[in-house]
Amino acid sequence: MRQQLLAKSAWSEQELAQKIEEKQEKFAGLLAEDAAIELLAREQGLEVKKENPAPQFTPLASVEAGTTANVRARVLHVFALKRFEKNGRKGKVCNVSIADDSGPATLVLWGRDCAAADSLERNDFIEITEGLVKNKNPLEIHSTLLTRVKRVEAESKTAAVAEIKDLQEGTEADFFARLLELSEEKEFDREKNGVKTKGKMASALAADDSGQVRLVLWDENAELARRARPGDAVKIESGAVKKGRDGSLEVHLGWRSRAVLNPRAHGLREREELWKAKYAEKKIAEAAEGEVVLLYATLAEVSGCRIVRKCRSCGVSVNVHEQKCSCGSEELRDLLVLEAQLSDPSGSARAVFFGREAMHVLGVNKVTIDPQTIAELKAEQLSGKPIKLIAQAKQGTVSGEKEFVAKHVL
Repeated sequence: MRQQLLAKSAWSEQELAQKIEEKQEKFAGLLAEDAAIELLAREQGLEVKKENPAPQFTPLASVEAGTTANVRARVLHVFALKRFEKNGRKGKVCNVSIADDSGPATLVLWGRDCAAADSLERNDFIEITEGLVKNKNPLEIHSTLLTRVKRVEAESKTAAVAEIKDLQEGTEADFFARLLELSEEKEFDREKNGVKTKGKMASALAADDSGQVRLVLWDENAELARRARPGDAVKIESGAVKKGRDGSLEVHLGWRSRAVLNPRAHGLREREELWKAKYAEKKIAEAAEGEVVLLYATLAEVSGCRIVRKCRSCGVSVNVHEQKCSCGSEELRDLLVLEAQLSDPSGSARAVFFGREAMHVLGVNKVTIDPQTIAELKAEQLSGKPIKLIAQAKQGTVSGEKEFVAKHVL
């Protein structure tokens, strides 16, 4: 291909070397020489015919820096995704520790290739084809446009996991659980070595048959709060077990940890069984004030929908036309509020849904028009619809009658 490209383009060897270097620089050094030549050939109108023979795999210890390699290895550790900005461009990277019988290495996934790590679990066996060997010591294999990562089902094994009841402070643990509750993702300011950055945090309550534990999700792991729903199964890998402020154990997920959503072969009870074990199933008339219950009811009526603005710093309500809280903070968030009437054979009661629970009931992912208009358009469709939810009973401040605040719509 090199000789064909030289003949077609009339470039000298020196000019071709310069073109190859420029192409590699464009791809931040993540393009091997043969891949750069292939791209240049296509740009010159040459037909690139590639045979696809079965790949030949090389032991990790035998690969050479600056070349592309095909390797087979076992996954030891998947680190949390990292996002970055360089020269005005945003990117993301995910590191995966791997090893074969000849030694260890780090697989570095860039950009869209990071999605390959989402389905990987500890002890999976993978094949990496056309990976660029960037460094030899320590050994790093980087993904490029041509790299493929494939999980080999037959040789993948399930790693040993703990039960929640066996978690011990000061250790890292892998375990399966179902999510009972999820908080909203929050942003905060932090400073390190004089550099101010934005951080993210969320929390979740997770449970297995042996017990339950609070998860504290930091930075990219906090995205789980947006991607998951109560009842989803997760696998926690390398969760850091710490003691919380109230003395109970918490599992923190930082840069070394990750949560795999809906993992394979988790063996957990079905979510319906978990709800019934955790929350008492009651009729509307049976729920006592302050009690959190499992309700099976009908949406009798959607009565109103609006946006309320809250201050992230102090939590008070702010006029939706204001851009600043009375406490001085400009960190505000808009929260969707949906009011509805629930009914079951025992009676009826008002219910209030907030944020994504309100959007879940309405069947929308975001609000781009007046929320009351959305509610009116959806009213007929929602009327008489069965609904299953975890809700807290309370006494209405205005009506004095029993009403429910929805914690999660199931």
